[in-house]
Amino acid sequence: MTSFYTGTILMAVLACVLMCVVIGISPILPPLKKKQFAKGFIIVIIGAVFEWGAAYLEHSNSIVWVHIIVKAVEMCAAPLVPLALMPAISDDRRLLGVMLGGVILNTVMITLSSVFGFIFYIDAANVYHHGNLYFIYIFDYMFQGVCLLVGTIRLQRKYQGRNSWALYLILVYMILGIALHNIDKTIHVDYMVLAITLIFFYITYVEMVQSTDSLTMLLNRHSYDSMLSQLSERSLLISVDVDYFKQCNDSFGHLFGDDVLRTVAKILKENVPRSSRVYRTGGDEFCVIIPGIPCDPEQIIEKIHSGMEDARLTISNLPFVSTGYAPYSPGEASIIDTIENADAMMYKFKNLRKKLLEEGKDLSYSDIHKILVSTHLKDSTITSSSGTEKES
Repeated sequence: MTSFYTGTILMAVLACVLMCVVIGISPILPPLKKKQFAKGFIIVIIGAVFEWGAAYLEHSNSIVWVHIIVKAVEMCAAPLVPLALMPAISDDRRLLGVMLGGVILNTVMITLSSVFGFIFYIDAANVYHHGNLYFIYIFDYMFQGVCLLVGTIRLQRKYQGRNSWALYLILVYMILGIALHNIDKTIHVDYMVLAITLIFFYITYVEMVQSTDSLTMLLNRHSYDSMLSQLSERSLLISVDVDYFKQCNDSFGHLFGDDVLRTVAKILKENVPRSSRVYRTGGDEFCVIIPGIPCDPEQIIEKIHSGMEDARLTISNLPFVSTGYAPYSPGEASIIDTIENADAMMYKFKNLRKKLLEEGKDLSYSDIHKILVSTHLKDSTITSSSGTEKES
């Protein structure tokens, strides 16, 4: 056992201890999430210490059965790490159940191998060896990692993440670390790699949380501003505003208002193209950014309004939403002008529908849109100050 190996294990353990401190003082994660993430790092610490212990015993005059127990504990700990982390990433009980089954199977196999030696064995000279079925252990280890990856990708979709390729690179990194150790037993980097992999997953999770509005689970204003600052492709911007939201809160309470915002967010996500990114940009304001410019933007908008009509069948007091859109082409118009054009169309729609409702006419989106594009209404009739609209 070399001092370099001891140093590697020590730095892996210290990295995990440091991460437990960082997690503990994090203002972002709730207490349960903190415990779940910390649990994963604690198991890495246990596995790393027991691996070092097994390596130390191999080079000492220790009793063989003590060496077997220490090595068995280490081999049970490693595949347990993804399972420990999984509840922090996903609440998919089916996936958790599959992972738990794999961990239980691995524990049983390692326990039996301690006696029969088909996964690993310690010879009379107190030297560790891989058994003929060692590949089963490696398969379970990798299976747990793949399940964690699947759960994280599903979480990314929930949070509208777009960088799944980075997660695949993390998995490749973990596989490489395991492969190096199995190609050459003198290369002990597996727990260092495992610690770094967990740090990557933690960073990925925190980034998703920080970019998301906790009430609606849409991307938040910070994400929206960041996206606008780097938008370099032709896109369609859709502005959405809830009508009479202040009156809705005053009449039915803020809890109902929160339900309204969650309902609108759900309808937006379900009725825009999958490539879209949906943001909550203010109290009752939303924006959808669709890469490329669809041939028929009105069709997308009409689907949103149809979704609201369907929801109104079960939520009788659900307010209407007003929408407007504008295409963005880099080099032809500024993003600020595009946003103002989308907002202007939205306010024209809002005011025209308000005027029609006062006349006793409850028209569909398509009918209102036809009036907007076929009638040259005076600005004093169809527009108003943004301050007035906010109150409505």
